[in-house]
Formats: sequence, C-alpha cells, structure tokens
Amino acid sequence: MVNEKLKNAIEERDNSVTNKLSRLNEINKKIEKLEERLMNDALEASTYKNLFKKFSAERALLLKEIETLKKNKDDRWKRLEKLLSELTDLNALYEKIKPVSAKISMIKGGQT
Repeated sequence: MVNEKLKNAIEERDNSVTNKLSRLNEINKKIEKLEERLMNDALEASTYKNLFKKFSAERALLLKEIETLKKNKDDRWKRLEKLLSELTDLNALYEKIKPVSAKISMIKGGQT
C-alpha cells in the first residue's frame, strides 16, 4: 500500500513535468511567432518588448519548476523509497530497537 502511494506520487510528479514541458514548448512557439511578426513589421517594437518580457518571464518560471521537479525526483524519491521499505518492515524495526521500554512503547502505538 505504501509502495503504491509512492508510485502514484512519482507518476503525478512525472505528469507534472510532462505538462510543464508541453507548456514550455507552447511558450517557445509563441516567442518564435512574436519574433516573426516583428521581422515582418506586423508588430510595433514596444508591443514586442512587452510581450517578449511576459513570455520570457513565464518561460524562466517553467524552466525553474521543471528543474526543481526533476532534481527532487532523482534524489528525494530514491531516499524516501529506501526509507519507506525499511519502515514498513515492522519486525526488523522492532529488532533494531534496543531498550525494552522503547519496544513496549512501539507495541502500544507510541503511548506511554
């Protein structure tokens, strides 16, 4: 059950990266069209500057979000998966506990 939740969380993160990459592609296309329109004199320079600034800011934000999602996926999820597998093995966890009072506390569900 825990592993399923972890896999679902990883899939959600992957879907988020895919969606952001798609949005980034759309922004890049908008910037290209904007530049074409400027070259063809179909757009005022001031309008181009405003729109370019807007699209560039959105693009930078998406790039940062994608970088963060990818970095976290590679590092944090691997460590979390390892820890979860250790924590879900209650017998091994019980055996690692040294003081008897801590074992009793574990059995009682953390209540003293």
